[in-house]
Amino acid sequence: DYTLRTTVSFLGEAVEYRLSLPNSYDPSTPGPLLMHHHGWGESRSSPSGSEFHQHGKVSGYADVSISGYRDGKWWNRRSWNGAGSTQSSRSALGATCLPQPQDFCYSDSCGTCADNCWWTTCQDSVAQTLAVLAEVVGGHCIDEDRVFSTGVSNGGAYQFTLGYDARSSGKFAGIFPIIGSPHAGFVRGLPNGPVPLLAVW
Repeated sequence: DYTLRTTVSFLGEAVEYRLSLPNSYDPSTPGPLLMHHHGWGESRSSPSGSEFHQHGKVSGYADVSISGYRDGKWWNRRSWNGAGSTQSSRSALGATCLPQPQDFCYSDSCGTCADNCWWTTCQDSVAQTLAVLAEVVGGHCIDEDRVFSTGVSNGGAYQFTLGYDARSSGKFAGIFPIIGSPHAGFVRGLPNGPVPLLAVW
């Protein structure tokens, strides 16, 4: 089968991802691609990601699932930085959490966390996603006008960041967050125009 498990180096860390090409893959005919972002604490091999890989192989689209960053005492819990998960004090509505012990602080990348709403890595997840996308598109026959992104929970909330970050919003034909929303005060404008959205809770 066409399933590969490989890595791309980014910020000194090997970023693991899994790529599946459809059974109908033709290296001379560009086809669609779906990127999948797992929930908090999971990896490229999450159950939801595996379902998309299976569906894509028989439905005619390539699928890539990425493992998010891990660091600090949460070294075994991978995550995505976006939609306010590390910036609660910078919300347009003011602080979104009361001060309390930072149980989920990713200390290696975040240093000191302001409150308990800092619960993911502080690494640049958008740059990480785009590095994997560039490698996949550069090595396979992908229609860059039909690249979509989805994610579950933490990965679902992160979809909104892909929609409103100027580096990534023009890269995706649509985003598909599943049980994930931005933190209060982190709904932002779209720098490159509208991004089609299908959201499921």
